Amino acid sequence: MKHFAWIVTALTAIGFALSFLLDTRLAPLIGAVCLFVAIAWATVRTKTASRANYEHAERAARENRLEREREAKIHASQEERMKRRDI
Repeated sequence: MKHFAWIVTALTAIGFALSFLLDTRLAPLIGAVCLFVAIAWATVRTKTASRANYEHAERAARENRLEREREAKIHASQEERMKRRDI
């Protein structure tokens, strides 16, 4: 995550530096393009990370549910054996 923030900051800084240091009519356009690229890349990166986190949470919830079902079956079979021994 630190690298991600540094890359976005660097792209933004490059855009602003070019717009201030270059004395051309294209400087604001170059700065705006660099800023747009930084924002677009950050948006895509954030969406990808949130999708991965969601899928990871879904998988963990599914595994927990299956584990609880297995444990419930084990407990049910143990109770059934205990009842048979009592009779």
